[in-house]
Amino acid sequence: MSGNKTPRPERFLPGLLIPTGIGVLLRLHRLGEQLLGGDELHAVRAALARPVGTILTTYQTADPCLPLAALYRFLMDRGVQPSEWTFRWPVLLFALATPLVLPLVARHSGWLERRGAMLLAWLLALSPLLVLYGRIVRPYGIVVPLASVAVIAFYRFQFASGLAGWNRWRWGVLYAAATASTLYLNLATAPLLAAPFLFMVAEKVWKRQRGGWLPPMLLGAGTTALVAAFLLPAWGSFTALLAAKGGTGSVQWEGVASAFLLLAGTPYAAVAALFWVLAVAGSALLIRQHRRLGLYLLTLVVGHLVGLAILSPFGIDSPAVFVRYLLVALPILLLWVAYALARVWERGLPGGPAVAVGLVLGLFLCTPLARPSWWATSFLHHADTLRFDRPLPTVAAAALPTPYGALAVLPPGPILEAPVRTPWRFARAVYAYQRHHRRRVLLLSDDPHLCDPRLALQNHACGPGEAFQERGAVAILVHMDPMAEEQQVSGPPAARDRRGERVAQQLRTRALQLAQRLEAERGPPTVAGGGVALWEMSPQSQDSPHDCVIMPP
Repeated sequence: MSGNKTPRPERFLPGLLIPTGIGVLLRLHRLGEQLLGGDELHAVRAALARPVGTILTTYQTADPCLPLAALYRFLMDRGVQPSEWTFRWPVLLFALATPLVLPLVARHSGWLERRGAMLLAWLLALSPLLVLYGRIVRPYGIVVPLASVAVIAFYRFQFASGLAGWNRWRWGVLYAAATASTLYLNLATAPLLAAPFLFMVAEKVWKRQRGGWLPPMLLGAGTTALVAAFLLPAWGSFTALLAAKGGTGSVQWEGVASAFLLLAGTPYAAVAALFWVLAVAGSALLIRQHRRLGLYLLTLVVGHLVGLAILSPFGIDSPAVFVRYLLVALPILLLWVAYALARVWERGLPGGPAVAVGLVLGLFLCTPLARPSWWATSFLHHADTLRFDRPLPTVAAAALPTPYGALAVLPPGPILEAPVRTPWRFARAVYAYQRHHRRRVLLLSDDPHLCDPRLALQNHACGPGEAFQERGAVAILVHMDPMAEEQQVSGPPAARDRRGERVAQQLRTRALQLAQRLEAERGPPTVAGGGVALWEMSPQSQDSPHDCVIMPP
């Protein structure tokens, strides 16, 4: 490897198509069945509530990702009725391209030789965090590749020899554009994106270099101007956001332990330890063989960690949020692992290629992605699933409400669960039940945003006039006291704070109204017990003029 070479990436491009194809399959698998909810709704709510101009210039504490929310509102203003696919495709496109584009750019920039770039492609394609966050309506699937391209571009601009004029400044323009775009999508990426300047200054001071300051200063000024173009119009809401969320968190040991496992992509501590040994070894080898590049990448990771610790953004004490903040550094960790494995492959050691490939395969087999049962859910984007470092909460078969046993005699098809509040901490029982009955789940939503007539969601039924039989549902199950069921789920108890009590009362009221409506239109439930009532949607009832379930306002 050499920081000065610009090898022809097309020579190994065909070999990248296999890991890219596997990455595509993992990111698309059963995606159409996944329920929209949790933090995914931040951008949806913002798009429904505000016009494009207001969205682009108003930061919110719920962090809806302004460009994504504005894009959705732009589409709605032009008559598009967004479905789940509409909301997910912008993130999905970047996520699908990541295993192909990043190895190509790293190879073209001379950061990795052919084998290392191939191994990096496999690691990017198979990383559970990159797979999961590339499927949901959050900006992480976009900012990860954008931030990686930005830091590569800065290195090429500042440190690659033999570049002058436009050949050099095109990398500077790429850094500025990618950095500004990434920050607009997610402000928490700032430490990583600023770290290249920190390294440049530190190197110049260490080497006592007096010249060469003008180009990076111009680049910094241009990047700052691009950032100011979106930040200044939103300055009032931006400062309010900083006052509300800045410096409110602190890194906890649980978050560090969770990050150790999640970034490695496995719930097994021994396997995660192997991943981190390879990452440390790859970083050390890179520093030894290509000192500047190795120290540059190390500065990026350490600078990002230190920056997050100083800024202490809201939620950093939550393991799930802490890991999201670290996602932009994950490609560097994977590059270190790829570099270490490539050295094993290229040194001519007995069985070296088999060892390198075997380790990549072994790491994948120890991820949740390798378990078919892990995919058999309509709640793959649930907060509990994103925390795959711990066991999923479950409900014992003996505690399963009686109607779920009756599902075995019904014809194939999805079931409709009602009413369900989409913040995931209020919806653990229904996904725990699905692990037993294994049918696809649709939701009769209790969230007014998901019932907005401007939307065309395929996995949520709403009223008025929503004929859920059109979705192929064979039964509707009404949960008379959903929060009581949540208390039967293993793991941490459901939240019982003031909001939790309010939601519990709202759900009980909705359930009673819905049960009364169904009983008036269809008669008594087919089976009831354990606080759940089931109405079977038989062929006769589907022909009935009363085949619409209307959610009370």
